[in-house]
Amino acid sequence: PMSAVYGSGALGGVINIVTRKAKGPLSLTVRAEAGSYGTRDVAARLAAGGDQGYFSLSAQGRRIDGFNIAPNGSEKDDTRISNFALAAGLRLAPTARLDVTLRHSDKRAQYDDFGAVNRTPFLTADDANNVLRDRATLAGATFAWDMLDGALTQELKTNFASNLAVNRYEPLLGFGVGTVNTTRDEGTRFVGGYSATYRMDWPGIGLKQAVTGLVEARRETFTPFSDFGFVDGDGIEKTRRQVAYGAEWRGTFADRLTVIAGLRHEDNDTFRDYTTWRGSVSYAWRETGLRPHASLGTGVKLPGLYDQFGPNSQDYKANPNLRPETSVGWDAGVEWSTFGGRALFDVTYFQQNLRDKITGFGGFDLTDFRSFTTNALGESRRNGIELSSRFVVSPAISLGLAYTYTDARQPDHSPELRRAPHSGRGDVRYAFAGGKGNVSVVLSYNGNQSDRVWTSNFASSTTTQLPHYWLAGVSASYKIQDNVELFARVENALDQRYQEIYGYQSARLAAYGGVKITFDDLLGTKK
Repeated sequence: PMSAVYGSGALGGVINIVTRKAKGPLSLTVRAEAGSYGTRDVAARLAAGGDQGYFSLSAQGRRIDGFNIAPNGSEKDDTRISNFALAAGLRLAPTARLDVTLRHSDKRAQYDDFGAVNRTPFLTADDANNVLRDRATLAGATFAWDMLDGALTQELKTNFASNLAVNRYEPLLGFGVGTVNTTRDEGTRFVGGYSATYRMDWPGIGLKQAVTGLVEARRETFTPFSDFGFVDGDGIEKTRRQVAYGAEWRGTFADRLTVIAGLRHEDNDTFRDYTTWRGSVSYAWRETGLRPHASLGTGVKLPGLYDQFGPNSQDYKANPNLRPETSVGWDAGVEWSTFGGRALFDVTYFQQNLRDKITGFGGFDLTDFRSFTTNALGESRRNGIELSSRFVVSPAISLGLAYTYTDARQPDHSPELRRAPHSGRGDVRYAFAGGKGNVSVVLSYNGNQSDRVWTSNFASSTTTQLPHYWLAGVSASYKIQDNVELFARVENALDQRYQEIYGYQSARLAAYGGVKITFDDLLGTKK
């Protein structure tokens, strides 16, 4: 768990994605793609950057006619997505910089209903004219400046996000045939914070270290609107606030032993306050190629705003009494690098205990026959082992293999739903023509897993097994010129028929292809 650094939601680790900053003369990149299920995609990016600043402006439009996700019927569920993004930075002084980002996305997606009567043996997805429209805008700014010859870095950050979700519900089968219900949910999130990192070396004992402190304030709002069939879609804004204080110490001894320790405290106006912490250690034993590593920490996850404040329908209601999920987790393993770094192996054991797990299957009110999200009683436990390896067979060929065993149990010791005990992946990548061309083949395995199913009219529920499946994918690209690249990919190359959720079909064999063209130095500034 990484909540001591990142706050709510980091229960099982964090993937930190840092997008590249534009550099070089003004350039324009245009990409077009088409393929299965009526897929059409066009994107463009205009960018330039130098020592004093940079900017990139991008836009994308994507249309997918889709396929029928319900096991029966013939209606396709299409999707339309458009994105606009701006990223820019300016060096205000030799030791100060300002970075800003802006992103807007607009998505329209059709989706099916669930649970028509007289379906046997269990209820599945059914064709419907349901449409979800989602618009999101995100903006952020970071002002950073260095002091004390770069030993001290301070940052002021602010981020704002707004979201509008409009849901048009029109079932064609089962309950509510002939009715059209509409909900509109508006949400905002504002985060402002200050952090400072001080770096100091103690050569006498071979220690390089850094200390970071932060304070962060967050405000979230949720406003539900609805028409026929829903109550509490009253247009009244619901608000929750948090203030966080945190610190982290990172130290490396003799360029071998690395230790990290972090602590974070959250003050909440809606939930009880909580404190999370984390520690990790690794040792680079270069003489043997081994790197033992271990970590221990706690995590927290706040309930979703919809689950806590959403409008109540004829069969669902929100639960304002939800509590955050909390977890304690640890892992330990060893990494081995050999053959001059051309082969890398890692084996890691992990365990996590989760309390107050938020579940959609736990609450049902017999007075009004409506379900609601609730916190599971007791402790959910997850443990397992991860094996991974990477081989550089030659300058042109690399191979990766990974396997995970997970034993995930609910508080009553029954298996967690939709958690496959066995999963694995293998990939081969081949570069040719001096790096102009690349081919990648990926094969992944997902083992048997259980899921909850419902009998007709939701009279009762039980669990069933979803069969295992293999997925294969092939992708390739080739630069026919320095500025022109062709690319193609095949998904579900084995044409597997499988379900990740009972009663919902997944996409079959699909192929896509396109071209990317870059126009460098539009202003002719290169000499």
